[in-house]
Amino acid sequence: MKVQEWPITKPKPYPRNPRRVTDQAVTKVADSLREFGFQQPLVVDKNGVIIVGHTRFLAAKKLNFKSVPVQVADLDPVRAAAYRLADNRTNEETEWNNIDLTAEFEALRKQGFDLAYTAFDEHQIDQLFANLVNPEEAWADMPEFQEDDLRPYRRIAILLADENAVVEFGKLIGRHLSPQTKWLWYPKEPKATTVKRYVEDGYHGTDT
Repeated sequence: MKVQEWPITKPKPYPRNPRRVTDQAVTKVADSLREFGFQQPLVVDKNGVIIVGHTRFLAAKKLNFKSVPVQVADLDPVRAAAYRLADNRTNEETEWNNIDLTAEFEALRKQGFDLAYTAFDEHQIDQLFANLVNPEEAWADMPEFQEDDLRPYRRIAILLADENAVVEFGKLIGRHLSPQTKWLWYPKEPKATTVKRYVEDGYHGTDT
């Protein structure tokens, strides 16, 4: 792969680029370029038309860069058009692992790094930390008790990130989950049992 340095005026944006580039995206990429520099070149076809890197190109112009790194792809027009679509589409197939993502943010914070340069908004980062629950910590203060008449085949703790997740999970198992729902049998209760509920003023028992 040969990377060349081109004047900022030489690469040509693709006029029918189906991926809309927002001002917010350009601003975030500009912040990234300012902090990290150009680590990925633009990819252009043999005519200098951009295949990959429209947002980086616009961000470089926003920062008044005089030149940009460019790789000329050895692709015919049909394959260049297909690659342009594939590059944009494959980015949509990935998902975040919130536990690992939070760990990365925490490590950067400990080093004093400004998380704004990660392109995540402050409220997104705060929400991520607020929604992350450590199962061991969540159950640490729960008192121990044993129900002789509750003998499930298997118990699984399911932690739901927000109200939408609660609703979607309820739909998935065909059950209504109210704000008071703390546990349930699936697919149904094998028989009436005594439910133990712990509150601040002591134990309360109710029959179901």
